[in-house]
Formats: sequence, structure tokens, C-alpha cells
Amino acid sequence: MLRTLGGMMDFKDYDVRAYRPDAAPAVTDLINLVFKAGGGHGGHTVAEIEDVLNNEVKDLAADTLVVTDAEGKLAAAALVPLPPDGGHRVELIGGVHSDRRGAGIGRHLLA
Repeated sequence: MLRTLGGMMDFKDYDVRAYRPDAAPAVTDLINLVFKAGGGHGGHTVAEIEDVLNNEVKDLAADTLVVTDAEGKLAAAALVPLPPDGGHRVELIGGVHSDRRGAGIGRHLLA
């Protein structure tokens, strides 16, 4: 469902890959930061995010993206859970770290 960012804009200073379990703490921190910035609940735990990834995302390779900078700091993440049984809803989870906003990363996460 998600496409890689390479080729869409200059990401030579970023690593773009599918989610891996070792990214769970950083992805959780980012999701909490993004949710709080949007006025939402920001108290998600690593276990909750891992549960979404293990039980609601069908294919980690196709339905997730993690973008890290040259120092390995998480810049952005995108997760696409499946709709509930019988449903047709699309839900997107993730965002761009506040110190990386304005670089066009989010626009390309959704492309």
C-alpha cells in the first residue's frame, strides 16, 4: 500500500524502510508526539503500538514506512492497519517529527 520515498524527492540523508520491531520505542514516541500536537491522546505504550503492528497491519513490508535521518533518529513513520472485518475504512497512523516538518516528508508518506 505504501511506496518507498526514494525517487520522489531527495532523501539521500534519510533511510527509508519498512517497520522492524526494534523501532517500536521510537515509533511509539513519535506517534505520541504527533497525537499530542494534534490535540489527541498521547499516552500510547510500546505494547499498544506493537499490538497494532502485529495484529492490525497485514504486511509490514508493504504497509509501513519508517524514515530515519543520518544519525538514526526517527523522522517519520506511517502505518496502515486493515479495516475491521466487513469494513472498508482506511486508517493511517503516523506522522512526521516536529523538527522535520516542512521538508515534504509527510506529503510523500501519503503519496
